[in-house]
Amino acid sequence: PGDKDFAEFDKTVSFCLDRGQMVCELPLITEKNIDKLKPLYEHLKEKNWLDKTIIYTNCDEADEETFNSKNIPFYEEMKKRYPDLRIFAATEYHDGIDKACNIWLNDLSTAKGMDFAAKNKGRASLWTYYCGIPIRCDFFTSRDNQPLMLLERPGIESRVPFWIAWKYGVEGIFIYAGNNTVPKQISEDGMLWEENRTGCWIYSGHLNGDGFLMYPPHIPGIRMKILRDGLEDYGYLMELKKALPEIKDPSLRARA
Repeated sequence: PGDKDFAEFDKTVSFCLDRGQMVCELPLITEKNIDKLKPLYEHLKEKNWLDKTIIYTNCDEADEETFNSKNIPFYEEMKKRYPDLRIFAATEYHDGIDKACNIWLNDLSTAKGMDFAAKNKGRASLWTYYCGIPIRCDFFTSRDNQPLMLLERPGIESRVPFWIAWKYGVEGIFIYAGNNTVPKQISEDGMLWEENRTGCWIYSGHLNGDGFLMYPPHIPGIRMKILRDGLEDYGYLMELKKALPEIKDPSLRARA
């Protein structure tokens, strides 16, 4: 949005928040245009929306050298200028992970496993990150040993992330580009589509379904529906936790 006219921006954000959206991502910035964020930041502060917005770090999936030389200085500068804006980063674990982000997106095949990630996140909020394959990282385990939201993978893998989130106290689940419109040619039958891939990913070949969960025009895929099942599972666990103090029967309490 422009420096002064936030009417369309406010309309869109209000529409989403009123329907349950919990967080929205701001456009990417770099060290060179960091000042351009100030009008929007002040507007978000005035609207009391800063706790509902996040912005990505300056270098994606950084190796150790880039993490120390790029991510950390960027975070420090952003915090000087925009102290209440949360910065998130997808990266394998690096010492001092919370020196570069408020929210750490941890891929399950890196970071030495979820137990390690939960214990070493520092002050950062721990989110899990699901994509076809992360780059510039050392793998703790095969990517086949984690849930992957790809077309060829079992559907249960789109439900398990919410169970993992409950077990390890994960505060958010991030799906790589789940709103991309990969299919480009749609017939009169909206379920018939042709894949829009002219090349392949550098490391892994084709990752079918990586980047989209819906088909044009607005048709939810099976994976999207299974994600909803997982979210409902999480809700049931929340209700069980709230009910736990009221369960008097020892055997039922033990089960709970």
